[in-house]
Amino acid sequence: MRINQLQFFDRTLRRFTPLEHIDVTPLPLSEQQTSDMSNVTLDGGYLIPALTDIHTHSDFYFDSDTANQFAKNMGVAAQVGGLCGFHAVFDETQVTREAFEEYAAFLGTKGSIFTSFDALFAAAENADRVHAQLLGLNAYLFSYPVTEQTDLDSYVETLAGVFEAYPFAGISVGLAYHPLKTLPEAVFQTLLRKLVVRIPTVYNYHIRNQNAQVFESLEEVFACHRGAKAHCHISHLKFAGATHIGQVDARFAQFQALMAEQDFPVTWDVYPFSFACTTLSQFLPESDSWSKMTQDEVITYLEQNPPYDFANVVIACRLPAYNGLKLHEIAAQKGLSAEQAYYEIVCELEGIGAYFRQFCTDDDLAELVFANDAIIASDSFGVENVHPRCTHTFTKALACAHQLGEAAFTDMVCKLVEGPQRVFPNLPAPKAYLYIAFDETVEVALGSTEADIDKKIVQCTLVHLS
Repeated sequence: MRINQLQFFDRTLRRFTPLEHIDVTPLPLSEQQTSDMSNVTLDGGYLIPALTDIHTHSDFYFDSDTANQFAKNMGVAAQVGGLCGFHAVFDETQVTREAFEEYAAFLGTKGSIFTSFDALFAAAENADRVHAQLLGLNAYLFSYPVTEQTDLDSYVETLAGVFEAYPFAGISVGLAYHPLKTLPEAVFQTLLRKLVVRIPTVYNYHIRNQNAQVFESLEEVFACHRGAKAHCHISHLKFAGATHIGQVDARFAQFQALMAEQDFPVTWDVYPFSFACTTLSQFLPESDSWSKMTQDEVITYLEQNPPYDFANVVIACRLPAYNGLKLHEIAAQKGLSAEQAYYEIVCELEGIGAYFRQFCTDDDLAELVFANDAIIASDSFGVENVHPRCTHTFTKALACAHQLGEAAFTDMVCKLVEGPQRVFPNLPAPKAYLYIAFDETVEVALGSTEADIDKKIVQCTLVHLS
């Protein structure tokens, strides 16, 4: 394939340089497909290094052509898996496959769950992309629980042995998920501090609260890092909920000042969407609470711990009767309260499902996406109920930046190319390139639909330089 009159991104100069033409070879869309663009000649557009996505759950979908194609369609040729505290490995001598699937299968496919790290890393080695893997502390604790009586020194030493036996790129910690969500605070603080000192790697955090208590949640993890050398990375940074609307510029300035005060490295990432999606059972005390608690207990718990904007949560699941509907709409159909409807839905789905919820305005989101030190990452997961961050994260970031002009577009490309190395300096960069071209007549912004983003982007193809 030949491309004429294009702009080529020079990594060293950190800017685009014009080329009269260049010959490239399109990457096959999958092992079963061959590209039909080999003899095509195109004009204009941009050629940039293929992208690395540092926040995915790709270890849960090695076996999914669909999910892998989603990544390629966004220009992603390298992924970091095992985020939010979850890795796709359980110890079958400690827990059953059924229990682990109930706990974590919402992140991908049941076929990509392993009983050993040997099997996981073998699958990663055979993947058609660069894959780096994190050790998920939550998933580790699921197989090997701790209590207030646990000898944490011995526990950490055993965990360190596992970490050092495999080529892990870091550790992920999900404080909003079980078992860490309900671990006593003193146990968690002691455990994490011992880990940070014993294993000075990069720790990727899904902090406990991204709403009103966001700064308390940041302090919770920062306190464990002070005086140590371990890198602290905040995943999918948000200032979510009503208390932050219209105030994100001030909140973000406060966050920047807080980072500057720390004596250890701190980085953060964000995805360009103002709504989130995660497991449906997250509203409950434990992932399997729906099967252990009575309806009255669940409803009482939700009434005493009301989730933010609960009635407007959008259900994402395999059942057409619920998929895509807001909780209050389902409740009205059933003649129930939102809490009662939620309990019935979770029981009917046996805990397997997800939800969507708006967490900020698009103007507030722009404060983060276009910040100088932002790192863009997708938090991509599962394949049955797709959040557009799995399909449009990087294309949306590039399209919206291009809409703002060449300087903004160049800045965004620099962030996409260089950001991952700030967190994982030893992560190999993909050898491929992304060819992308835009329709100048289509206008987009962060609030645009995915269909409009698709109209804006007329070419988005992974290629090798010939």
